[in-house]
Amino acid sequence: MISEYVKVCHESELSEGTTKVIEIDGDSVILAKHDGVVYAVEGYCSHDSGEFKGVDNHFCDGQIECPRHHGRFDIKTGEATRMPAVAPISTYDVKIENGEVFVSIEER
Repeated sequence: MISEYVKVCHESELSEGTTKVIEIDGDSVILAKHDGVVYAVEGYCSHDSGEFKGVDNHFCDGQIECPRHHGRFDIKTGEATRMPAVAPISTYDVKIENGEVFVSIEER
């Protein structure tokens, strides 16, 4: 299957250790810059399917934390790392070309 990439922002909009919530085809996606690499994960918690609103204040050590119940997820793999979350969240391929960030609309 061939992935289609969508331009979502300029890399300069993402600072190290921060996140940015975007929308692609009506779905919430979280971008995060960690150790100089940009990652993208789905913007919904696997614990309760709620959207990660205000996640900017809940990103540390390569993990995002759900602001409602404090479940955590690895930004690289989507793996749940803290209860009450046990199921992973989806991750998306990211590429950067000429300073622009593109996210695959196909899950990997």
